Amino acid sequence: MIKKYYLNQGFTLIEISLTMGLMSIIFGLAYLLTYNFKKEKAYTVNSFFTVDTANKTIQTIMQEVRNARNSENGAYPLEITQNQELAFYTDLNDDGDNERVHYYLDGQTLKKSIIKPSGFPVVYNAQDEQILTVAENVINGSEAIFTYYNGNYPVDITNNPLSVNQRLAGTRLIGIKIIVNSNPKELKNNYEVSGFAQIRMLKDNL
Repeated sequence: MIKKYYLNQGFTLIEISLTMGLMSIIFGLAYLLTYNFKKEKAYTVNSFFTVDTANKTIQTIMQEVRNARNSENGAYPLEITQNQELAFYTDLNDDGDNERVHYYLDGQTLKKSIIKPSGFPVVYNAQDEQILTVAENVINGSEAIFTYYNGNYPVDITNNPLSVNQRLAGTRLIGIKIIVNSNPKELKNNYEVSGFAQIRMLKDNL
């Protein structure tokens, strides 16, 4: 008598369940890895642009401050000298006219206001104001963006940085510091950009 053996080529319910569960885990991990990769990539790109913009902003402010001069109606080169805002007069486009430039922090956005001189006698009309966003994700908080020094700095560290009531008349050098972070929840990713600019017109330590 010939015995016949039949191989069971099907799958049991348990095997199917285990296979589906394993596949679900694999697909879930793949999705999670892809999501995290895209998220990290987006954060890296965003961080790069945030830092690059801050660097360019610092360079621009330094150049403008160096060239600060009297306004077209004879006002002093510096108008506002606060921790989070700075207003001064400078020729932005080399056309011979000095614009009023005002940098100020609005939330976590550093903005730049520009007013061109107009009329006769010359005025700086607030209605002509142009406002630009120059840096975002700025997290200085209460830490000063602008710091002011007299002409004896860095030799004189007793009287520097200048107190509020000494700044307008005494400032010869301005420090600028911007702290940025495209994800403020991660403090380790804070990036600080800083620089100094000496006001050439007011230089008195020759």
